[in-house]
Amino acid sequence: MKHKWFYVIVSIVLTLTTIISIMNWFKLNKTSNNTTKEKEYTYAYDCIKEAELKYWEIKSQLCDEVQKYIDSVAPTSNLRGYAVVEECEKFNIDIKFVLAQGEVESHFATKGIGGKLHNVFNVGVFDGLTAEEVKTTYKYDYPNQSIRPYLDLLHRRYLVNKLEVDLLDNYVDVDGNKYATDPAYESKLKEVYTYIYMHTKIDSLQQLMINYAIKCN
Repeated sequence: MKHKWFYVIVSIVLTLTTIISIMNWFKLNKTSNNTTKEKEYTYAYDCIKEAELKYWEIKSQLCDEVQKYIDSVAPTSNLRGYAVVEECEKFNIDIKFVLAQGEVESHFATKGIGGKLHNVFNVGVFDGLTAEEVKTTYKYDYPNQSIRPYLDLLHRRYLVNKLEVDLLDNYVDVDGNKYATDPAYESKLKEVYTYIYMHTKIDSLQQLMINYAIKCN
């Protein structure tokens, strides 16, 4: 009888020991999983923060590079590089193209009617009109204010199922209307666009900024 109770006690002890071991294993495994997840979250967070820092660093360099180009073409222009970068980023439009058109149209609001109206891209300015005859809608206090209406126009009317480079060959809107009557307009744009691509860092910096913006998200 004593032996019987002895075996019962031993069995109970072994069972309890097994249960405790299993519980400890689950606890250890859970802790290990939590630690792994924490490490993964920490790593992901660090990567995002690094991407954000790099994004702002590249964006700052791009703003400086755009300003440098504007100053090299039109030192007296009040068009600011940071404004060009900000607006182009919102509309996802090629900065080289925007700069090329701003240079061809008004020398960055320093020449012609565009200069008088602070209208960098001559939006709303038609052949034969004087500065006084242009609608007040297209007259601005500062050149920076003329960027968004122009980009909005591009987005709605010209870049419908097209890329900016397509407009360099045939600058027409969705109805087939040309942006400018000058028969050499596209070739002038293409020449400036190519120069910016070849002689500045604007293209590479914009691509880097876009890549880091994607990583941040």
